[in-house]
Amino acid sequence: MRKHDHIAKFYNLYVDPHGAFGEIHEVEAAVTTEPSEHGETAVMSYLFRDPLTPEQTAGIDAVLSPEGIVPTYAREGTLLRFPLAYATFKAPEAERIDRILQALAEAIRALGIRQWDRCGLCEQEGFDTLRLMNGAAMKTHDACYDRLMAEVEAAWRKQNGGFRTLFKGYSWMAAGAFLGTLVNYFALVYGEVQISFLYALVPLFGLLMYRASKVPHRREYPFILTALSVLFAAGMITYVYGLYAQSWGMTLLAFLRDGIPDVPDMFSIYVGEVLYAVIFCIAAVAVTWRRIPRPHP
Repeated sequence: MRKHDHIAKFYNLYVDPHGAFGEIHEVEAAVTTEPSEHGETAVMSYLFRDPLTPEQTAGIDAVLSPEGIVPTYAREGTLLRFPLAYATFKAPEAERIDRILQALAEAIRALGIRQWDRCGLCEQEGFDTLRLMNGAAMKTHDACYDRLMAEVEAAWRKQNGGFRTLFKGYSWMAAGAFLGTLVNYFALVYGEVQISFLYALVPLFGLLMYRASKVPHRREYPFILTALSVLFAAGMITYVYGLYAQSWGMTLLAFLRDGIPDVPDMFSIYVGEVLYAVIFCIAAVAVTWRRIPRPHP
């Protein structure tokens, strides 16, 4: 579990791929996991409608400073952020953190600090849902959020969708898939054995080379990687069977259809090997699916 998962479970927050958000002691808050000097730490965020006054920041500091917490104020004083350091989030650490967050919630109410009661994107009346936006919990209209995401997507594609970028990324990916295919080729031809899990190396090598190209990851990358891996793996198996057919003085079609005296059902064996290759290629891509970066606000 990441750091924000512990707090999300404790307070029954909504979990997002980038963090968690919801109400903690009747105050809207978000928590994310961020790198720190000692690995990772949970970072709390509170978004306010108006910039905090010096008196309000002093009141918040009075709650956090005795606990050794140094808050930061961003977005012109409308965003409060601070780290929560803990090891296991078990008692008494969980009790200490809960005491801090409860005291902070009471201070926010006592100081008259307002949070958003309307869409934080268009600032018009009403909202549809609470979302995690740039690490902060924000009320939004669905239409405003969808429009923002369309703009982010368009800007992301404009920046990263040039032909040279695409060609470099996918050519490196193809080179990696080819290297993974070579491993399987040598195992099949010289080892005379099919090691099914080695087919997972085809997409994994493709992914490693794609990352080595240092081009941005695109949404369609898992589909391209799957297609390349299956084509390379199935093509390699077909090529090897072509070599076997040639050694028997037969065409590949005749070899698969008629087999040889000791193995008359050669086609079934061929199909089985191709299916194993396809299954392990797809499985390897599925494992890396959650690592696909996605544009987000």
